[in-house]
Amino acid sequence: MQSVNQDNMDLFKFYQVLKSQITDDLIKDTTQFENFEEFITFLPLSNDTLLKNVPTKELDQFISDTTDYSCWLDFLNTCC
Repeated sequence: MQSVNQDNMDLFKFYQVLKSQITDDLIKDTTQFENFEEFITFLPLSNDTLLKNVPTKELDQFISDTTDYSCWLDFLNTCC
């Protein structure tokens, strides 16, 4: 089992990679958020989601409700 600090580092690394591929303009144009930081603040993503590499229903619903995409994988495929 990973420690909380390790979990936080894994998410931080993921967000850093994601941020390098998604611009604030893209976020503004395709989501209800103004910038990447605001977007990830509300993003229901956890290390379990990252480790399983399978989006949760909550994550898919969030993307569907707040972006122009139907699910997390559509968002990633289009944006990254």
